[in-house]
Amino acid sequence: MTEYALYLESGPRRRTTMVHVLDRLGCIAQEPTTEEALQAAPEAIRAYLRLEPDLNDGVALNIAPLWEWVPWKEAQRYWEELLAGKYQWSSIGKQLQEKGWVKRPCD
Repeated sequence: MTEYALYLESGPRRRTTMVHVLDRLGCIAQEPTTEEALQAAPEAIRAYLRLEPDLNDGVALNIAPLWEWVPWKEAQRYWEELLAGKYQWSSIGKQLQEKGWVKRPCD
């Protein structure tokens, strides 16, 4: 089993906790409590590892597969666009096509 160093971060009013996986840039789990965030971290890591990030794709496309765990609402929109076949030029888009996850290619 692989172990990862984690960094815990609480919001200014302590209404949410984010767990950053230090060895996996951009891999974050966010939940209302520290306990829930720590419990969500393994699934966030699994989701992160399903696709290999490429910094040339930009932040939005790299964070999109983690939309369930990140505090950025646009991530889900980018994820849905990736699954719809948009951004076929990107490394993430190509990986999704190879895995058969793209619903329909955009024309």
